[in-house]
Amino acid sequence: MAAHNVGLRIESLIYMPGFAFSMTASTLVGRKIGAGLLGEAKKTGWVVMTTGSTLIGLIGVVVALTGYYIVAPFAPSETVRTLSSIYLIYAGLSEFGLGFAMITSGALRGAGNTKIPMIANTASLIAVRVSLSILLASSMGFHGPWLAMFLDVYVRGFTLLIIYNFLFEKIAKRIL
Repeated sequence: MAAHNVGLRIESLIYMPGFAFSMTASTLVGRKIGAGLLGEAKKTGWVVMTTGSTLIGLIGVVVALTGYYIVAPFAPSETVRTLSSIYLIYAGLSEFGLGFAMITSGALRGAGNTKIPMIANTASLIAVRVSLSILLASSMGFHGPWLAMFLDVYVRGFTLLIIYNFLFEKIAKRIL
């Protein structure tokens, strides 16, 4: 539990910019749609999604590679330090997917739909993260839930990207 909490606090510094990019995507996409520029709205969403996810993902890779040293000041023991650094490998490498999930949700909200991101995020959370955590914990120990978390954010990210790519115009036209 201590290792998870240490890792989670450090990880929060990585995904906090994701909230900013999510709001940026929502605002910019909404403004373009409000101006009647549907094609530009979709392109703007893609730019924000790829820029934000790439930035968050690259920071995540750095944290995954240097996690053992980053957690040192926060870990009360060698065991906690080692486990926290393992958590940061999973979390750091999942940031690309988390970035796409967060920022694409924001772009879809900017296009006028709050239900699709909520349903996609909730369904993935339950179907992937919770169910896989339960299944994998008994056989993999602490690695099971961390792997489930890793898989969940990529499933969410790709699901929302597919929805954005194929349904954006239909979603946005409802508010035009």
